[in-house]
Amino acid sequence: MKLSKEKQQQVIAVLIGAVLVIVALYLLVITGQQAKIAKLDKELSDVQNLVARAERDIKDEKIKLEMLAEATNQLAELEKQLMPTNEVYSTFITLLNQFKTQQGGRIDIVEISRDRSAPLGMLNKFPYGTAIFTVRGFAHYHDFGRFLADFETQYPFMRVRQFSLSAGALETAASEKLSFEMDIVALVKPNP
Repeated sequence: MKLSKEKQQQVIAVLIGAVLVIVALYLLVITGQQAKIAKLDKELSDVQNLVARAERDIKDEKIKLEMLAEATNQLAELEKQLMPTNEVYSTFITLLNQFKTQQGGRIDIVEISRDRSAPLGMLNKFPYGTAIFTVRGFAHYHDFGRFLADFETQYPFMRVRQFSLSAGALETAASEKLSFEMDIVALVKPNP
């Protein structure tokens, strides 16, 4: 089928017009939509990252809460070993006498002074108090050393802060024993 020249020009004009309309639609509508889709993809990616981070934080929070609960329970167990605030002196005497008996009574404790409080001095706002007891007595050198080592091992919240040793009295039966004086610092439970 042969078209006239005029019809051919009209078909060409319609084709050119169609191409121009398609190009215009592409430039005006489709590229705009592609830009919006790209922007939405970026926003979606950002939101997915935010959700993933939030889920990770929630998981971390659960783990940290479990760790906190475990640490709180451990602290409560350790605090049971501390001296009670209202009975510091009697508790210390009882513990020391029990420990001395466990050791076979190889040291003689002559005097235990009343407790005196002192700040710990190492940490600000330390939640525990301290009680200091001065203990005097007699013991053989080896027995005294064993007593000190075992005492600090068995009672981790009590420490011998300072001690002095001197020769025992010459005219007594304890002349081969050393006299000792030591300050024992004990952590005390805080008042509830």
